[in-house]
This record gives sequence, structure tokens and C-alpha cells, in this order.
Amino acid sequence: MEIINELVRLFVPYIVFVAILVVFWLLYKSAKRWRGVAFAFGMLVQIFLPDPKVEQTIQMVVEEKRAKKQSAGQGDKNHLN
Repeated sequence: MEIINELVRLFVPYIVFVAILVVFWLLYKSAKRWRGVAFAFGMLVQIFLPDPKVEQTIQMVVEEKRAKKQSAGQGDKNHLN
């Protein structure tokens, strides 16, 4: 019984890796057939998995908006002159 437990512990990483490959292969095949399902799955993944760079992304968007407002403000000043 100990031998079986040791073999299972030894092969668990490989079994998990092969299982993940099979899941991704099935997703790839289904994405070719049903694009709507793939799109919905992608949306669900985006909803439930966190973005590791959320703060950087928010800061970038805020800076871009600020730059657009400043350039629009300068364009208005140049237009009035």
C-alpha cells in the first residue's frame, strides 16, 4: 500500500500537467467551432481572475485622460488666438 501511495505522489504533477493540457486542447477545439462559447469563457476568466497590474493600469488611464485634457485645453487656447 505504501508503494502505491509513493507512486501516486510521484506521478501527481505529471497527471495534473496532462489534465491541464487536455482541458486546454478541448477549449481550443471548442473555440474553433463555437466562438461565442470561447468569448463567454474568456469573459468569465477575466471576471474571476484578478489582474496583477490593476493599479498600474488605472494610473496609466488616469494619466492618459489628463494628457488629453491638457492637449485639448492647449488646442482651445491656440484656436482663440
